[in-house]
Amino acid sequence: MFEELTALGLIVFSVVAVTVLTVLLIMNIRNAGTSAAKIIFIGLICLFAVFGIFSTLRLIRLNKVVGYYSGEERNYIEIDGETYKASYNNPYDSPDRDKLLGRAISKQNGKEYMFVWSVKDSDEYIYALSEYDGTFYKKQD
Repeated sequence: MFEELTALGLIVFSVVAVTVLTVLLIMNIRNAGTSAAKIIFIGLICLFAVFGIFSTLRLIRLNKVVGYYSGEERNYIEIDGETYKASYNNPYDSPDRDKLLGRAISKQNGKEYMFVWSVKDSDEYIYALSEYDGTFYKKQD
């Protein structure tokens, strides 16, 4: 819940900030005497807008639910109909994780979650990080 509120808050903040800065820009262009001040002011507005947009997109990507996990020790993850089982004998280490896929949420309560990454040069493994533990998962045949 907190993550969704944070993402929503950041989106609202970005929209309000860009709107306020646009109004200030219009007022500044009408009243500013030097072109250097206009350029600096426009640059700051663009910087805030870009920061807000990238922050919002990152939070949206972090909150994307890609699958579910189950088992007493978080042994299984299901993503797009594929089942992955925790694997402790594998040729990878945590630096081998690649792109963040999103979150896998608990089938039991739907509140707990783990972040899930792809693994470099592998279609067979994924990496999941919970609050305290990172584990590789191997695709089941």
